[in-house]
Amino acid sequence: MSTLEQLRQFTTIVSDTADFEKLGHYRPRDNPSHILNAVKLQKYTHTISAAASYGISQSQDLETRVQYAKLHLMESFGVEILKRTAGRASTEVDSTYSFDRDRTIAMPRDVVGLYEKFGVCRDRVLIKIAPTAGLPVFSRDGLHELKDPGVQLVTNIFHHYKSLDIKTQIMAASLRNIDVCVDLASVDLMTLNVRLLKELKNADYEVKARLLVANGETGAHKASPEYLLDEAKFSIDLFMDVMATEKINESLRIFLNDGEELKNLL
Repeated sequence: MSTLEQLRQFTTIVSDTADFEKLGHYRPRDNPSHILNAVKLQKYTHTISAAASYGISQSQDLETRVQYAKLHLMESFGVEILKRTAGRASTEVDSTYSFDRDRTIAMPRDVVGLYEKFGVCRDRVLIKIAPTAGLPVFSRDGLHELKDPGVQLVTNIFHHYKSLDIKTQIMAASLRNIDVCVDLASVDLMTLNVRLLKELKNADYEVKARLLVANGETGAHKASPEYLLDEAKFSIDLFMDVMATEKINESLRIFLNDGEELKNLL
């Protein structure tokens, strides 16, 4: 059994692309960077034209038109993706709302509403939200073997959410190699680029569940209340976490810049 097949026993694998002609048998997601790369291809010009027309029909205000057009464009790709694969397609909440709690909560309703106008049931839509808004970084014992900071962060987030019985599904993204994928086996969702999917399919490394959930807890981890009483400790731990302070911000900047370029195209 290939490493990919073993991994699928524990984790839902998501194809990290918006080019629906390359989907194969993988469940896709889209984000501003994927959509930007796709709309630059001549074969998708009709999609951006339809999105622009939709935006114009929704408002007299230019900025509002662009927002509606961008939403339509993202979902047009989502609809085409869903025609070619079973399961769900994911659409990302606009990165400009990453630090706006109210808009982050409100936008998924707009996303689902437009998908339903396209004839897509809401249970086939996965909403992707950036881990901002004061996300705490929780330490736990017994994880010293996880040297990769990205693996450590995803593991901590997963354990915290599961220990509190929070229903949000955790998606690991931007994974770079097979070892990282194996270290995160049993995270809810894992989004992988086509190159890494092929490598996993051709590999035969053993995969075991790493992020175990039992009786509302995960391994020896329990959510710690210490940060509620010690803001300084929270701030220091957050500052010392390279993923929380640097890589998440770096990813958001890329999405914001690509989202702005996408708006300019529209």
